[in-house]
Amino acid sequence: MQPHPDHSPIPDLDADLLPGIDRFVADHSQTSAGQLSRNDAINRILRDWLQREGYIEPDNESRDFDDPSH
Repeated sequence: MQPHPDHSPIPDLDADLLPGIDRFVADHSQTSAGQLSRNDAINRILRDWLQREGYIEPDNESRDFDDPSH
């Protein structure tokens, strides 16, 4: 695991993935909800993909994932 400024452990990711994750964070962070961490972003991205591919069932939190208020 590598240290990250938000102090959450994140997996060792390929360097070319980090800018995309940071753009995802910027697009999905709401000022009223606070800053989304890289760890939270990775969880959301992975959960969305696993649900879309049918590996896990959707849960209530992720059903409205594309809703900007979440």
